[in-house]
Amino acid sequence: MKNPNFERRLRAMRAYHANKRGSQFDGGVRVFHRYDEFAADDLSWWDDCQIIVNRRRVMIWWVHPRFKYRNAIEDAAWAAAGEPPERGDWLAEMRSRPVRKKVGKSRTRIVAYEHGGPNAEYQAYYARLRAEEDRIAATGIDLIMRPSLSRRTLDWCTGLELCIPVEVRNVAELKALADIGRRLLKGEVTLDRLFVDYAYGRDEWLAEQARREGKGKFSEQLLSMPLAANLAG
Repeated sequence: MKNPNFERRLRAMRAYHANKRGSQFDGGVRVFHRYDEFAADDLSWWDDCQIIVNRRRVMIWWVHPRFKYRNAIEDAAWAAAGEPPERGDWLAEMRSRPVRKKVGKSRTRIVAYEHGGPNAEYQAYYARLRAEEDRIAATGIDLIMRPSLSRRTLDWCTGLELCIPVEVRNVAELKALADIGRRLLKGEVTLDRLFVDYAYGRDEWLAEQARREGKGKFSEQLLSMPLAANLAG
Protein backbone atom coordinates (compact mmCIF):
# COMPACT_ATOMS: atom_id res chain seq x y z
CA MET A 1 0.00 0.00 0.00
CA LYS A 2 1.37 3.39 -0.96
CA ASN A 3 2.21 5.97 1.67
CA PRO A 4 0.27 9.17 0.82
CA ASN A 5 2.76 11.42 2.62
CA PHE A 6 5.73 9.83 0.83
CA GLU A 7 3.98 10.09 -2.56
CA ARG A 8 3.21 13.77 -1.87
CA ARG A 9 6.88 14.41 -1.17
CA LEU A 10 7.93 12.66 -4.39
CA ARG A 11 5.59 14.92 -6.36
CA ALA A 12 6.91 17.97 -4.51
CA MET A 13 10.50 16.99 -5.33
CA ARG A 14 9.76 16.61 -9.03
CA ALA A 15 7.90 19.93 -9.06
CA TYR A 16 10.82 21.65 -7.34
CA HIS A 17 13.28 20.31 -9.91
CA ALA A 18 11.00 21.24 -12.82
CA ASN A 19 10.74 24.81 -11.53
CA LYS A 20 14.51 25.20 -11.08
CA ARG A 21 15.66 24.83 -14.69
CA GLY A 22 18.15 27.68 -14.24
CA SER A 23 20.34 25.68 -11.86
CA GLN A 24 23.90 25.22 -13.09
CA PHE A 25 25.13 21.63 -13.30
CA ASP A 26 28.60 20.57 -14.37
CA GLY A 27 28.53 17.08 -15.83
CA GLY A 28 25.44 16.19 -13.84
CA VAL A 29 26.78 17.65 -10.58
CA ARG A 30 25.83 20.98 -9.07
CA VAL A 31 29.04 22.43 -7.65
CA PHE A 32 28.55 24.86 -4.77
CA HIS A 33 32.19 25.71 -4.05
CA ARG A 34 35.50 26.76 -5.52
CA TYR A 35 38.76 25.07 -4.63
CA ASP A 36 41.29 27.87 -5.10
CA GLU A 37 42.71 27.45 -1.59
CA PHE A 38 43.40 23.72 -1.85
CA ALA A 39 46.83 22.26 -2.56
CA ALA A 40 47.06 18.88 -4.27
CA ASP A 41 48.13 17.13 -1.05
CA ASP A 42 45.83 18.94 1.40
CA LEU A 43 43.63 16.99 3.77
CA SER A 44 39.96 17.61 3.09
CA TRP A 45 37.19 17.66 5.66
CA TRP A 46 33.70 18.32 4.29
CA ASP A 47 31.79 19.35 1.18
CA ASP A 48 28.37 19.15 -0.42
CA CYS A 49 26.92 18.92 -3.90
CA GLN A 50 23.72 18.16 -5.73
CA ILE A 51 22.82 15.53 -8.33
CA ILE A 52 19.64 14.44 -10.13
CA VAL A 53 18.20 10.93 -9.83
CA ASN A 54 14.84 10.01 -11.40
CA ARG A 55 13.94 13.65 -12.08
CA ARG A 56 14.46 14.47 -8.40
CA ARG A 57 17.27 16.34 -6.74
CA VAL A 58 19.61 14.65 -4.30
CA MET A 59 21.61 16.75 -1.88
CA ILE A 60 24.83 15.08 -0.73
CA TRP A 61 26.34 16.32 2.54
CA TRP A 62 29.75 14.71 2.91
CA VAL A 63 32.32 14.63 5.71
CA HIS A 64 35.56 12.68 5.98
CA PRO A 65 35.84 10.40 9.06
CA ARG A 66 38.78 12.58 10.18
CA PHE A 67 36.34 15.51 10.45
CA LYS A 68 34.18 13.57 12.92
CA TYR A 69 37.33 12.53 14.78
CA ARG A 70 38.46 16.15 14.97
CA ASN A 71 35.06 17.19 16.32
CA ALA A 72 35.37 14.47 18.97
CA ILE A 73 38.72 15.92 20.05
CA GLU A 74 37.11 19.34 20.42
CA ASP A 75 34.32 17.79 22.51
CA ALA A 76 36.91 16.07 24.72
CA ALA A 77 38.73 19.39 25.20
CA TRP A 78 35.50 21.14 26.24
CA ALA A 79 34.85 18.37 28.77
CA ALA A 80 38.41 18.62 30.14
CA ALA A 81 38.30 22.41 30.41
CA GLY A 82 35.11 22.33 32.45
CA GLU A 83 32.26 24.78 32.49
CA PRO A 84 33.02 28.33 31.30
CA PRO A 85 32.67 31.15 33.84
CA GLU A 86 29.51 33.17 34.03
CA ARG A 87 29.75 35.81 31.35
CA GLY A 88 27.61 38.45 32.95
CA ASP A 89 26.55 41.39 30.82
CA TRP A 90 28.71 40.61 27.78
CA LEU A 91 26.84 43.18 25.68
CA ALA A 92 27.94 45.88 28.09
CA GLU A 93 31.53 44.62 27.88
CA MET A 94 31.54 44.85 24.10
CA ARG A 95 29.61 48.11 23.79
CA SER A 96 31.46 50.85 21.95
CA ARG A 97 32.53 53.96 23.84
CA PRO A 98 33.45 57.27 22.21
CA VAL A 99 36.99 58.59 22.48
CA ARG A 100 36.94 62.38 22.64
CA LYS A 101 39.60 64.95 21.87
CA LYS A 102 39.65 68.46 23.25
CA VAL A 103 39.31 71.04 20.46
CA GLY A 104 38.78 74.19 22.52
CA LYS A 105 38.57 75.44 26.05
CA SER A 106 35.21 73.82 26.59
CA ARG A 107 34.56 71.74 23.51
CA THR A 108 35.45 68.18 22.53
CA ARG A 109 34.80 66.04 19.49
CA ILE A 110 34.65 62.28 18.95
CA VAL A 111 37.77 61.03 17.16
CA ALA A 112 37.30 57.26 17.53
CA TYR A 113 35.36 54.51 19.23
CA GLU A 114 36.72 51.77 21.47
CA HIS A 115 35.19 48.74 23.07
CA GLY A 116 36.26 46.36 25.76
CA GLY A 117 37.06 42.70 25.30
CA PRO A 118 36.11 39.65 27.33
CA ASN A 119 37.01 39.84 31.00
CA ALA A 120 40.20 38.24 32.31
CA GLU A 121 38.42 35.18 33.74
CA TYR A 122 36.81 34.45 30.39
CA GLN A 123 40.10 34.90 28.54
CA ALA A 124 41.83 32.51 30.95
CA TYR A 125 39.13 29.89 30.36
CA TYR A 126 39.58 29.98 26.60
CA ALA A 127 43.35 29.84 26.95
CA ARG A 128 42.85 26.67 29.03
CA LEU A 129 40.45 25.28 26.41
CA ARG A 130 42.96 25.86 23.59
CA ALA A 131 45.70 24.22 25.65
CA GLU A 132 43.48 21.16 26.19
CA GLU A 133 42.73 20.98 22.45
CA ASP A 134 46.45 20.99 21.62
CA ARG A 135 47.25 18.43 24.33
CA ILE A 136 44.54 15.97 23.27
CA ALA A 137 45.20 16.45 19.55
CA ALA A 138 48.89 15.62 20.09
CA THR A 139 48.09 12.13 21.40
CA GLY A 140 44.68 11.45 19.87
CA ILE A 141 41.73 9.79 21.56
CA ASP A 142 40.58 6.20 21.83
CA LEU A 143 37.75 6.41 19.31
CA ILE A 144 36.96 4.79 15.96
CA MET A 145 35.06 6.43 13.12
CA ARG A 146 33.60 4.23 10.38
CA PRO A 147 31.91 5.02 7.06
CA SER A 148 28.23 5.79 7.44
CA LEU A 149 25.23 6.79 5.38
CA SER A 150 21.96 8.39 6.38
CA ARG A 151 19.09 9.17 4.01
CA ARG A 152 16.39 11.79 4.54
CA THR A 153 13.31 12.60 2.48
CA LEU A 154 12.57 16.31 2.31
CA ASP A 155 9.93 18.25 0.41
CA TRP A 156 12.42 19.47 -2.19
CA CYS A 157 15.04 16.72 -2.35
CA THR A 158 16.43 13.48 -1.02
CA GLY A 159 19.16 14.23 1.49
CA LEU A 160 22.18 11.93 1.71
CA GLU A 161 24.49 12.40 4.72
CA LEU A 162 27.67 10.59 3.80
CA CYS A 163 30.79 9.93 5.87
CA ILE A 164 33.39 8.16 3.72
CA PRO A 165 37.21 8.27 3.40
CA VAL A 166 37.73 10.11 0.10
CA GLU A 167 39.50 13.40 -0.60
CA VAL A 168 37.62 16.32 -2.21
CA ARG A 169 40.03 19.10 -3.23
CA ASN A 170 38.82 19.90 -6.73
CA VAL A 171 35.83 19.49 -9.02
CA ALA A 172 37.05 16.15 -10.42
CA GLU A 173 37.22 14.65 -6.92
CA LEU A 174 33.81 16.15 -6.10
CA LYS A 175 32.34 14.43 -9.17
CA ALA A 176 33.86 11.14 -8.01
CA LEU A 177 32.16 11.64 -4.63
CA ALA A 178 28.86 12.42 -6.38
CA ASP A 179 29.15 9.21 -8.39
CA ILE A 180 29.65 7.19 -5.22
CA GLY A 181 26.59 8.86 -3.69
CA ARG A 182 24.50 8.09 -6.78
CA ARG A 183 25.57 4.42 -6.82
CA LEU A 184 24.87 4.04 -3.10
CA LEU A 185 21.45 5.61 -3.47
CA LYS A 186 20.53 3.29 -6.36
CA GLY A 187 21.73 0.22 -4.48
CA GLU A 188 24.49 -0.60 -6.95
CA VAL A 189 27.14 -0.72 -4.21
CA THR A 190 27.31 -0.72 -0.41
CA LEU A 191 29.66 0.97 2.04
CA ASP A 192 30.91 -2.43 3.19
CA ARG A 193 31.94 -3.34 -0.35
CA LEU A 194 33.51 0.04 -1.13
CA PHE A 195 35.42 0.48 2.13
CA VAL A 196 36.10 -3.01 3.45
CA ASP A 197 36.92 -2.96 7.18
CA TYR A 198 37.81 0.75 7.04
CA ALA A 199 38.23 2.53 10.37
CA TYR A 200 39.66 5.93 11.28
CA GLY A 201 41.13 6.18 14.75
CA ARG A 202 44.16 7.22 16.74
CA ASP A 203 46.70 5.61 14.38
CA GLU A 204 45.28 7.35 11.32
CA TRP A 205 45.05 10.68 13.14
CA LEU A 206 48.67 10.53 14.30
CA ALA A 207 49.87 9.39 10.86
CA GLU A 208 48.51 12.66 9.45
CA GLN A 209 49.98 14.77 12.25
CA ALA A 210 52.85 16.24 10.22
CA ARG A 211 50.52 17.32 7.41
CA ARG A 212 48.25 19.11 9.87
CA GLU A 213 51.07 20.74 11.84
CA GLY A 214 52.12 22.59 8.71
CA LYS A 215 49.05 24.73 9.35
CA GLY A 216 49.97 25.47 12.98
CA LYS A 217 48.71 24.24 16.33
CA PHE A 218 45.43 22.34 16.44
CA SER A 219 43.71 25.19 18.29
CA GLU A 220 44.91 27.72 15.70
CA GLN A 221 44.37 25.74 12.51
CA LEU A 222 42.16 27.02 9.77
CA LEU A 223 40.94 23.92 7.97
CA SER A 224 41.21 23.82 4.20
CA MET A 225 37.61 24.52 3.29
CA PRO A 226 35.87 24.89 -0.06
CA LEU A 227 34.96 28.48 -0.90
CA ALA A 228 31.37 29.37 -1.67
CA ALA A 229 30.63 29.96 -5.36
CA ASN A 230 27.90 32.24 -6.66
CA LEU A 231 25.32 30.01 -8.32
CA ALA A 232 21.81 30.80 -9.49
CA GLY A 233 18.80 28.55 -9.10
